[in-house]
Amino acid sequence: MKKLILLLLTSVLFQLNAQNKNGEVKSYYESGKLKSIVNYENDLIQGELKEYYESGKIKFKISFIDNVIQGKIFQYYESGELFGIANNVDGLMHGEAKKYYKSGVLKNKVNFINGLQQGEELFFFESGEISNSINWVDGIKNGEAKDYYDSGKLMGVVNYVNGLRQGQEINYYESGEIWIVLNRKNDNIQGDVKEFLRSGELKSKKKWIGSITTVYVFKGRLKGYDKLSSLYFFIGFCKLSKLFKVFQEKVR
Repeated sequence: MKKLILLLLTSVLFQLNAQNKNGEVKSYYESGKLKSIVNYENDLIQGELKEYYESGKIKFKISFIDNVIQGKIFQYYESGELFGIANNVDGLMHGEAKKYYKSGVLKNKVNFINGLQQGEELFFFESGEISNSINWVDGIKNGEAKDYYDSGKLMGVVNYVNGLRQGQEINYYESGEIWIVLNRKNDNIQGDVKEFLRSGELKSKKKWIGSITTVYVFKGRLKGYDKLSSLYFFIGFCKLSKLFKVFQEKVR
């Protein structure tokens, strides 16, 4: 939401740029339809700025005092439902910011202090179950981050230090058994990537040697050696781990 608001203000204020502004000022789309409306007093924005979709539906409502954002910011879907709400103090995000699905169900919430994310940020499935949790310290990811299945079961957990994934990363089957275990250093995979069957038996071990070589082990036996294959191995850590290259061949 923070980036969206900055882009919005840059666009709208550029279009409203004129000399000696007083009173109501409007900007328009190339089609001639109203894009924004705002009030000026002695060249300073005062009161509520409204931006509209070209369809005429409200897009944003932002309150200003002496050209500085103060108070609530509201963003809407073009269909009219509330998309997000945040609070600003002296032009900086401050307090809880929330985003919603069109259905009205909470999608995401995070706290800001003086423009920086602080504390736990939560993401939700439309069912209301938590999909992800991330911890912030002064706008940087720090601490444990978790990913969940839509059933509410834990999918994976990883630790952040100063914005980078560090240490052991564990991913789970939806039934709760450990699926994949790996280690990270400064976001990069280090050492063994182990995949387990639901029974707990080791299915495969892919050992990282540098960045281009992998040794494959299955049930304790060497199965392959490949200097550079380019398959992608998806570990199911949807939003935290995403896709990472594991130069591998299938273990039969």
